[in-house]
Amino acid sequence: MADRDGLALLDTDPAAFARRLLASRGLPARPLAPADGWSNQVWLAPAHVVRLGSGRFRDAYVHEAAVLRLLPPAIPHARVLAHGRVGRREWMIMERVAGRPLAAVWSGLGERQRRSAAAQLGAALRALHAVSLPAGFANRLAR
Repeated sequence: MADRDGLALLDTDPAAFARRLLASRGLPARPLAPADGWSNQVWLAPAHVVRLGSGRFRDAYVHEAAVLRLLPPAIPHARVLAHGRVGRREWMIMERVAGRPLAAVWSGLGERQRRSAAAQLGAALRALHAVSLPAGFANRLAR
């Protein structure tokens, strides 16, 4: 995917690039729908998510993949299947996890459901804070 044509495709048609990434790994790429992303372009396939970085933070997906590999099952998270770079832009393919963002459903939850969601979030945060980091592990972007 690091060829010149791949870079052109990423810059001109991100959806086609996302389909090509999935197909190159034997993963279903249709239907493919755009999704909201805060800092990158996101494409949803039936069982996978493709994220395309802007190129602003070099190796951001490399670091993210390393962090996700450290997480125990007690912390709900998607598994990274592959990641790489085309030119300055990074890409990542992740498994698609069922569910909806808490922010999207919060207003429709009753008090008991909100308490349960908060308790689940608290348990995940406790598990996150218990994760041991390897010596020298750091996010160079946070310095």
